[in-house]
Amino acid sequence: MGTVPSVRAGDAPSAGAPGPVAPPGRLRHAGLLLTLLGAFHLLSGLTALGRPDYFAVGPGGLMALDYPAWGTVFALLGSVQLTLGASLQRRRPRAAGAAVTVVMVAAIGQAGFFAAFPLWSALLIGLCVLTLHTLCAPAR
Repeated sequence: MGTVPSVRAGDAPSAGAPGPVAPPGRLRHAGLLLTLLGAFHLLSGLTALGRPDYFAVGPGGLMALDYPAWGTVFALLGSVQLTLGASLQRRRPRAAGAAVTVVMVAAIGQAGFFAAFPLWSALLIGLCVLTLHTLCAPAR
């Protein structure tokens, strides 16, 4: 029969302590991916704001909003992603939870923008999935 490990008072996690954290290398990798994703979303947003005729369909072909609205959303989303990416590159694990939420919103937003620029949207959705995998996959 095995022995039961003893628990000392110092071993118990405190109520406010964060849970397990991804390894530092994974946080930096996720930060780099998120920075790249943020730059792409910022570029998409600024293009939608400045040159709506650049895209494949007219404003009526989008799922929900017109190009200025999408441009504003993507520009803000890209700015937030750039900020969170920089935080993750500095190995700040608390940014990981916010990054997961922002990347999921970005992937859903790209699905709504798919009719305007299908290949670009598919690539960014793939980058969102890769970023989510990097942030959420269990450490080995």
